[in-house]
Amino acid sequence: HETGSLDVACFRYYENGRLELISTVNSAPTGYVKKPKDQQQDFKIHPNGRYIYDMVYGPDVVTVFEVEESGILCPIQNAEVEGAWLRGCGISDDGKYLITACLSSGNLKVYAIGDDGKLSATESRGKQPSAAWVTFFESKGFIDQN
Repeated sequence: HETGSLDVACFRYYENGRLELISTVNSAPTGYVKKPKDQQQDFKIHPNGRYIYDMVYGPDVVTVFEVEESGILCPIQNAEVEGAWLRGCGISDDGKYLITACLSSGNLKVYAIGDDGKLSATESRGKQPSAAWVTFFESKGFIDQN
């Protein structure tokens, strides 16, 4: 595992606390040359456990991985984001949407998550200064439903 790489390491965990490295897989788009400032910023697992979403600052992409039965990750998409300095994301509890947040530009963008785990941009977007993290929560009557 190269220091400063854009790799995701996959481990098998044993009940005795031992970890076994299964594989590493690169999150950068094919042919992308890593720059010193590039880094992974956030990482989310889909509620069904079949897909993983890795936020990669530099190329500003969300890399989508499918989790194979063996535990190895297979990259299936590099979705480009709108904005500068991709920082974080959140997945809705129902697993239908992913929202990205860009720190420098303040862009928030909603993506629909398909049955295949891939992202499709929607028309929904917003702005929030210094957007960094996205969290979903259930409103307990704070929002007027009318």
